[in-house]
Amino acid sequence: MERGYMFGGVGVTLRAPVDMSEKAELAPFAAPPGDNFTVSCDFSEELACPDRPPLYTAPYETLWRWEPGMETGLHRFQRDREGPPWPYCLWRRRGKEIFMTWRPEYRDTLSAFQILERVDLFHLLLLEGGLVLHGSYIVHNGAGIVFSAPCGTGKSTQAALWEQFRGAEVVNGDRCLLRPTAAGVAVHGICYSGTSHISKNVSAPLKALVLLGQAPENRIRPVRGLEAFRFLLGQCAYRTWDKWDVAGVTEILSRVLSGVPVFRLDCRPDEGAVETLENLL
Repeated sequence: MERGYMFGGVGVTLRAPVDMSEKAELAPFAAPPGDNFTVSCDFSEELACPDRPPLYTAPYETLWRWEPGMETGLHRFQRDREGPPWPYCLWRRRGKEIFMTWRPEYRDTLSAFQILERVDLFHLLLLEGGLVLHGSYIVHNGAGIVFSAPCGTGKSTQAALWEQFRGAEVVNGDRCLLRPTAAGVAVHGICYSGTSHISKNVSAPLKALVLLGQAPENRIRPVRGLEAFRFLLGQCAYRTWDKWDVAGVTEILSRVLSGVPVFRLDCRPDEGAVETLENLL
C-alpha cells in the first residue's frame, strides 16, 4: 500500500506491504506520492541496532548518527510493569530515504499517523526549512495570524474570538508550520491539532505573530530581538538535545523574525482583545 502527504510543500510518501489506516487529522494533507521523503516499512522479529555508541539515548528512544543525513533510531514502550521497555520499531534514514522495521505485532494495526510520528515528521520538515510552532493559526482577509503561548494561556480562545467577531478561519488550534521563502514567510496547516481537533490544509502569507498573556485589561506592544526569540524558541518543536536541530531552529526562527512583526498581547477573552490587536495590524 502507498500513501502520499504534503505539508507546506514538503512531500512524504509512505509504503508498506499491509494496509495503513489514516486519522481524520491527516486526511486533508493527502497528496499524490512524489518527491522529498520516502518511508518504506517492513516487519521482522529482529531489530538489528548499530554496533556503535548512540548520539542520544532515553528509556523509550535511542538515536545513532554517522554523519548528517545518515541516522538510525529505535523506539520502545513499556509493555508491562516488571520488564524493561520493549523495542518495537527501528528506522534507518539515508538522505531522503527512510526504511522502517516494525515488530510483526503491528502488521494489523499500522497507521500512517503512527509512521510519521516514529520517523519524526517535525525533524524532516526542519531539514526542508520548515519550523513547527505551538500556536493557534487563523486566516483573516487572506493573511495568516498565529497566537503563540504555553498551554492554557488562551490561544484557542483568541482564535475563536476572531472567528466569531471578524469571520476569520481557524486553520489549526494548536500547531502550525512556518517556512521562510524568498517572497516572505508562509504559514501552513499541519496534521497535529492537540485538543482543538481543528486541522486544515490551508496556507497563507504570515502577517503577524502574537505572543499571548492573560491580563485584567487589554494591552499590546511590539516585541523585537531577543525577547521575541526566547519566547518563540520555547514554543518550537525540535530535538533540544540535537545540536543540528538547535542550529536549524535558530537559523529559521531568525529568518522568520526578520520578516514578520511580533506583538505581545496581554488580554481578556473578549472582543476588546480582537480590537486591540486589529488596531495595530
